[in-house]
Amino acid sequence: MKKIKDLLVGFLAGVGIGALIEAVLSMIIKENIVGVPEFVASHAVGYAKIIQCLVYGGFGLVSVLMVAVFKNKNRVTYLNQSIHFCAMLGYFIFAGLYLRWFKDGFSIVISAISFVGIYLLISFAFYISEKNMIGKINKKL
Repeated sequence: MKKIKDLLVGFLAGVGIGALIEAVLSMIIKENIVGVPEFVASHAVGYAKIIQCLVYGGFGLVSVLMVAVFKNKNRVTYLNQSIHFCAMLGYFIFAGLYLRWFKDGFSIVISAISFVGIYLLISFAFYISEKNMIGKINKKL
């Protein structure tokens, strides 16, 4: 039951983060975007947004499913993190190709570099959070 809850929470987090990123991009380019016009035009009204939300939710599902990777204590942390990164990057490229985010090979490279930067920022934030929590626990001990 906990696994189903974790998957649902991960899926909803993916949908929420994807929608938030889409909203921020809309504000940056000063145009209300629902998706890439080529993708939206290839589906009936409303379906493109639903499909897009399902794909965004997939990011959360992949991330939650990769938590099982971290439970393997026989592997070093950087290897677990590398496996998680590769899975997320692979899903990002799949999502980008499916949702037609990329126009050519160069845009895939630029997007992948952006993804790496964002992934590193998020990983660093988690690292700092964990380090602070360990520091607080050590002070209490």
